[in-house]
Amino acid sequence: MSELPAAQTTRLVTWADQAIASGWLPDNALLSLESANKANPGQLFDQTDRPLVAGLFGGTGVGKSSLLNRLAGDPIARASAERPTSRDITVYVHRSVSVDRLPDSFPMQRMRTALHNNKDYQQVMFIDMPDFDSVEESNRELVDLWLPHLDVVMYVVSPERYRDDKGWQLLKRHVREHAWLFVINQWDRGHAAQRADFVAQLSAQGLDEPMVFCTDCRDPAHSPGSDPSQATDDFLALQRTLFALSDDQIVSHLQKHGVLARLQGLKTLSDSWLTPLGDAAGLATLNTRWSSFCENQHPDVIGAVQWPLQQVAHSHVDETPFWRRMLGSHTQRAPLDKDSLNTLSKTLNERLQILLEQFLNQQAYEQALPLAAIRKAVSVPHEKSLSFTRQHLEDALNSSLVSPGRPWRRKLYAFMGMLCLLMPLTSLVWISFRVISGFANGSGDPASYLGSNFAINGALLLGISWLLPALVHTRLQPSQQQAALEGLDQGIQHTLEQSEGKVDRSLTQLIQQAQQLRQDYQKLWADLPDDDSAALPEPVRQMLSAQTAQAQSRLLDVRANTHNSTDSAPLS
Repeated sequence: MSELPAAQTTRLVTWADQAIASGWLPDNALLSLESANKANPGQLFDQTDRPLVAGLFGGTGVGKSSLLNRLAGDPIARASAERPTSRDITVYVHRSVSVDRLPDSFPMQRMRTALHNNKDYQQVMFIDMPDFDSVEESNRELVDLWLPHLDVVMYVVSPERYRDDKGWQLLKRHVREHAWLFVINQWDRGHAAQRADFVAQLSAQGLDEPMVFCTDCRDPAHSPGSDPSQATDDFLALQRTLFALSDDQIVSHLQKHGVLARLQGLKTLSDSWLTPLGDAAGLATLNTRWSSFCENQHPDVIGAVQWPLQQVAHSHVDETPFWRRMLGSHTQRAPLDKDSLNTLSKTLNERLQILLEQFLNQQAYEQALPLAAIRKAVSVPHEKSLSFTRQHLEDALNSSLVSPGRPWRRKLYAFMGMLCLLMPLTSLVWISFRVISGFANGSGDPASYLGSNFAINGALLLGISWLLPALVHTRLQPSQQQAALEGLDQGIQHTLEQSEGKVDRSLTQLIQQAQQLRQDYQKLWADLPDDDSAALPEPVRQMLSAQTAQAQSRLLDVRANTHNSTDSAPLS
């Protein structure tokens, strides 16, 4: 279990890398995990049956080394009479215990090990840490390195320095990760009111009933080698508490408690990553908002491309004179004006890009969605869609020019074209028939000869039979310019539909991606072990922050149950 925080961090990094690659998280999102505490005491040992790791923590001159010497019964740590501040780590451990897995980052040159054969402390490893309030930065760094590897922090103060601000700041940062014992050393100079004030300060930090011991390690009667039974302070109670805490089951519970506290801190940091994923209800309406936005903005896009559209359509104006068209003389269709069509395509694409950017900015502002994620999801598909804009316009233009006008008009135009031929031919046949008949009958009947009136009337009939259908035929001829306008309008509408549809599908995938990321994140925290702080004896629970179990219960989705009990473990 000691490796769980590091393993969970690896899983979180994998999840975050995916979210970063998709644009949901900024590139520096992983920096927030650097402050997470992933180390724990179990990582120092290979064996599962390990000792309790208790660290003496305090400021300059409060007597940490003297307290350790008194606990050991030997002068193993150099007291302040020899040095004004503690600069090195002193490890007091039984010879049978092997500390096999010290992190590579530990400065071994500043670690001093004192081995002993005292069976009373066989299951306790004491760490005398440097003074946290030293002006030397390396001292504070050494404290930060060792602190995560402690089961129990023995916070040592003096009557004059129990309100030290630096100590309180460190206590606030790590209060949930350890069990805490508080020692007011040099109690011969203390007062009961100071102890009561100290207890009140600790309660404000979440330690409702802190275990506070008052000791006097400066009294010669309490020096190493003296009879402990003669102690007049709380030293014996402190010693019995340490013996009780070294019980294997309690060490196991404290290990688990510390791991869960570290996981809870890790989750608190990583939970902020869910905010950029947006609200599920808000994301669900993203497609609807896009459709509504397009409906409102498309008329403006169409209006913005009218000038280049007219330019393309104008190139298809039939400039053949009316009289020539009456005579059936038609010019060939004008070649496509590629420059004008390119201008139209470019202008339309630019307007659609602006429209999309406006929508993205609006959603990023109103829905608090990361602009990078939305842009990454829709930009490439949208740009790919716009790459076909010119082809859409040209295809629609050619299709419209091939079949200009309405179907009924094209049919009537063709019919009148036939009449332009049939009616003059019919008139000519009739006139020819009358001429031939008159010539045949003229030898017997002089009155059958046709005069000038017939010639005039016949010419008028022939002309009218051609002119009337030709005039109607000319008027019915579909306008190439109008056909070009209609074709380009259809091409623009098709482009708008393609653009809207492409973005709509991309937004659907974006929503699914956000939902999947949220589900994957929740799964990361769904299989963590239960917090079994309630199984600890009441005196041990007094050493834990009251906020820890509540936070773990609230933030961690519990799946496992713990069946071990330590109610029988002795504690004074």
